Amino acid sequence: MQATHQLTPDSIGVLIADFLKSFLPTSRPIVLVDPTVGTANLLLTLDHFLQKAGFSNLEFWGIDNDDTLLAIASMSVQLQQTQIELYHQDAIDPWITPKADIIVADLPVGYYPLDEKTKNFTSRSVKGHSFVHHLLIEQSLLQLKPNGLGIFLVPKFIFQTAEAKALLKVIQSFAHFQGLLNLPADLFASKEAQKSLLILQKKGPIAKQAVPVLIGEFPIIKDHAKLENFVEQVKSWQHKNLFY
Repeated sequence: MQATHQLTPDSIGVLIADFLKSFLPTSRPIVLVDPTVGTANLLLTLDHFLQKAGFSNLEFWGIDNDDTLLAIASMSVQLQQTQIELYHQDAIDPWITPKADIIVADLPVGYYPLDEKTKNFTSRSVKGHSFVHHLLIEQSLLQLKPNGLGIFLVPKFIFQTAEAKALLKVIQSFAHFQGLLNLPADLFASKEAQKSLLILQKKGPIAKQAVPVLIGEFPIIKDHAKLENFVEQVKSWQHKNLFY
């Protein structure tokens, strides 16, 4: 199975949902978009846990350029009797979804082959193909509402490449770099496959730069006591630094 066809594990969705529960006001309408929705497992996990937590005014939108994955997503959405609007398009193009309060994405990692379409992206590579995960982060920041939050699953070593300088320039222009949390090592088969949660907040009248930036690593999933303690520390940081 291709890496881009694999499900985002429920455990990661639960961690993100728990993070969003502490960030979002339950009373406001919320638009949540996943530009790399795939089979929609991440969005469905978020929908389940946020609805259970009392969020009743949520709109979910998913985008993907793979019609086979979208067909599976559509069947899964119907079987689970929930509501997610799914669109077949290249997420590098301007989105046809509404502006988002929250963007979540398990980003594909690799090169984007259509260089002509990346000319207006600051995060594009000067030579050769550009990293698709860099381009999708930039496009997402353009689609977020002011103060909105982007949570991206990215390669653990995303900022250790030569192309990272251009990505950081984009982030500094549009958003506050709020956090980078390494996901539990036991979720991945190798060090090379490990991912992190990149937390970006679109600049706006309410958003402010977190001090300190949230940097850390989740304990292994099996160590429930350490994991629970770590999550509580993250929530404490949230209440002091993230406002919406």
